Amino acid sequence: MKFNILGHLEVFGDDAAKLEIRQARQRALLIMMLLHANEVVSIGRLADALWGEERSVPGEGALRTHVWALRRFQALGGRLCTAEGGYRLDILPGELDLAEFRDYAGQSRQVLRTGNLSSSEALLRQALRLWREPWLPDMPATAVMEVAARRLLDERQDAQEMLTEVRLALGQHAELIPELRANVAADPMHERLWEHLMLALHRAGRTAEALAAYQRARASITENLGIEPGHGLQLLHRRILDGDPALVPEAVRSGSTAGYGLMS
Repeated sequence: MKFNILGHLEVFGDDAAKLEIRQARQRALLIMMLLHANEVVSIGRLADALWGEERSVPGEGALRTHVWALRRFQALGGRLCTAEGGYRLDILPGELDLAEFRDYAGQSRQVLRTGNLSSSEALLRQALRLWREPWLPDMPATAVMEVAARRLLDERQDAQEMLTEVRLALGQHAELIPELRANVAADPMHERLWEHLMLALHRAGRTAEALAAYQRARASITENLGIEPGHGLQLLHRRILDGDPALVPEAVRSGSTAGYGLMS
């Protein structure tokens, strides 16, 4: 079987036929079980995920009805098990895209510690390729599911930022500039994106543009949040002004990854 939740929920049986699960709360129930694959999820936790703080939250019977409906799919029937106080969905290795994403991201961190930047980049690209737009559209607007969605999106963002840092260490600064400009335009309050853009511009020999980018970042942050940029952004600005040699491409190409905050 194959379960995909990093986009629209998709379920494929052993014969590769797609299971059409149309009812919204049944889809939400399956997503919650997949988020906690091979773990027992309590009845109360499932009810909170499906119905949230609605005034007339259905009882345990309504939840059992949705579980029964999922079990009617032959491919799911033997996997969605009743356990003490809740339910468990049994998933095998390689069946869930979220588990694959986390595995690739974890492997990339391990090989990065060995200094193998190219392998780390390849693994991160494989991890991020598993995400499909729109991201997580089947998550209902309950507090439990919103927290889960935010956590997953944070994991995706962490992987994307690590990929950017690996690519910068590999000397791909010029190729990254258009992508990073689009990123800061979409999320101007995200200081790490501004740091990446500034570093890419500086390494591409466009130091004046890097310093101008800092001024745009500072203006956005002070105007919208009423505070100065954080320590990391200010420090990078000073290092660029001071001509810190650890920031130049030659330092990266010589094999040092310590010059600018690569994740380890």
